[in-house]
Amino acid sequence: MVLSVFFTVLSGIALIMSFLVFFLYFTGVIKHRNDRAFQGAYIMGMVLFFLADFFVLIPLYLFREGLSPYRGVVTALISALQEFTLDLDAEDILRSANGNILMHVYLSIFMVISPLMTVGAVLSLIKDFFSGVRLFFAKSRSYKNMYVFSSLNEESVTLAESIREYEKDRLYDMHEFISSKYTLRRKLRHNVMIIFAGVDLSSKDGSDLFDRLNEIDAVVFKKDMLSLKIFRDLKGTLYSGRYRTRRWFFMMDRKTDNNISDTLSLSRKYREYMENRNGNGDLSAVADIKMFVFSSSPDSEYVFDSEVKENLRLTDCSEDDFKNGKIIRINELRSLVYNRLYNCGRYLFLSDKKDGENGGYLSKNHISVQQRISAAVIGAGGYGKEMIKALPWFCHMNRSSVHTDVFDKSIEALHRLKFDFPALFDNDKNGVTKGSYQSYAIEIHPPVDIFSEAFDEAFEKAAPKDYILVSLGSDEMNISASMHIRMLCERMNIHPLIEAIVYDTKRAEALEEFGLADMAKDNRLLRKYDIRFIGDIESCYSYDNVLMPSLYDHAKSCHDLWAESKERKDLFYISEYCKRSSMAAAIRQKSRKELGYDDRQIGDNNLSNAELDHIGWWEWMLSEGFIYNEKRNDLAKQHDLMIPYDELFDEDKDKDRRLTGDQQEK
Repeated sequence: MVLSVFFTVLSGIALIMSFLVFFLYFTGVIKHRNDRAFQGAYIMGMVLFFLADFFVLIPLYLFREGLSPYRGVVTALISALQEFTLDLDAEDILRSANGNILMHVYLSIFMVISPLMTVGAVLSLIKDFFSGVRLFFAKSRSYKNMYVFSSLNEESVTLAESIREYEKDRLYDMHEFISSKYTLRRKLRHNVMIIFAGVDLSSKDGSDLFDRLNEIDAVVFKKDMLSLKIFRDLKGTLYSGRYRTRRWFFMMDRKTDNNISDTLSLSRKYREYMENRNGNGDLSAVADIKMFVFSSSPDSEYVFDSEVKENLRLTDCSEDDFKNGKIIRINELRSLVYNRLYNCGRYLFLSDKKDGENGGYLSKNHISVQQRISAAVIGAGGYGKEMIKALPWFCHMNRSSVHTDVFDKSIEALHRLKFDFPALFDNDKNGVTKGSYQSYAIEIHPPVDIFSEAFDEAFEKAAPKDYILVSLGSDEMNISASMHIRMLCERMNIHPLIEAIVYDTKRAEALEEFGLADMAKDNRLLRKYDIRFIGDIESCYSYDNVLMPSLYDHAKSCHDLWAESKERKDLFYISEYCKRSSMAAAIRQKSRKELGYDDRQIGDNNLSNAELDHIGWWEWMLSEGFIYNEKRNDLAKQHDLMIPYDELFDEDKDKDRRLTGDQQEK
């Protein structure tokens, strides 16, 4: 009797421990390992459950007549194994309970659950089984945000980690007190699901990426994004009337064609769902659908126009802040440059002094009636090309001019500049003085190796005093070139702001504090190179940089000031031209306010902010390849408003004044 009680107690302890392991696993405290078919926690739970079954069967067979103690234990072990395979005589085991109702119920638990665990273990061999179970239950929760990625790579995982941090901050804002990291993890699993589709789970190359996916509790599927059927249930609860449940898709394959194709297919699936909603017009019951397609190819700017128009027609919510069905094209190169100018562009206009808030040396320019920004771009491809395009329209916010020297050793890269936006290099505009001001000048130097004496001579003649961007294509080259350029600047007694593209985040962070001991003054004094390393993967693929919430919202506000009707406001979502020109306007507007240019007139002829912004827009149009024509033709990149401000119609002048806050004609 004592032995029977002892084994029954052991069985109960093992059963409780088994249920505890499963609870911790399915609530997210114990993490799901995406790179393993058999989950360690699941196997541990099964083993504990098996031991609980084995311990309770030992007394039933140990004292059975005709069985020795040894044969009784072996028979109990075999019976426990048979329960997991459904190959047992259940009636024989239940009769062993001798009419004890509690023992009868206890034994029934093992006989019912054991085969279910076996089925789960077998199904786990099918890679998508557990992921499919999680997705099935997640789709029934109308408050749960889903972020779906089309492929697994360094960039997509980095963005997913940033989104996870955003959601963590949002949960802290929603809940006054989160007791522990386990509570936070459960709340995150309860409210957020990050999904990666099209993942080759058998690949050994992505072990580090799988570890990072496990850290953020991501769900991984072998099948592609289009097979997930996420549009089956798109309920979207509103929090306090302002936050709609998200279903956001990120097409981040390194092959641009795949991203475009997946976006078009996904958009059509969404359209089918909306058309089959049986006339239900309650948009608050539809989740916030957004599709982010990563592509820098020119054709992708226009290929989604018809899809976006159809989505707007189906949702008919152009005044709604959540804009269902919106397709957003992400150009990583342009995003970095636009965000950099939006957040830090004011540094180009500040005098040579320490900024108490941000630190670091700033521009040596002195604000004057005719200020001229002197800049250089080292490397004319990728980021460099985007900065060359942006500097003219950005700097012209206060009647400044900008002179940009361009250096590259590739003659093809330099020729490509003029091919991509020839209007910007037109002899009638580039470097030409107009009235009392010169708007911009871009000087393309002959091909030269950056690491050569010829470059040193050309650089010293150019002597850029304000801003230098180094973008040569690799971290090693950019670091070496930027340090060499700082040395040249020190010899010339100038201290421009130098920024260099460095992709490796850890490397960029380590180099920020790099310097040399100034032996001439004090061998304990460390003088920093004062180079800002930008473009690292964590910054480029962060929630703020990729999705650009601040810049995007500011650009929408600028567009609404310009637009006069609902149809024109919709252009922000439909037209890449309207969205990007509004972003450029927002960038100029923000820097103009930060520098105080909105509070006074700049220039000896009192140009208004509206006039200055019109010139800035004109130069943005040149950077996009547009030229003047009496009749607008977007296919030919011809625009009828690329004319002096005084020649505009009054209604067009009113739009510029609304945008800049000017109240009356100057």
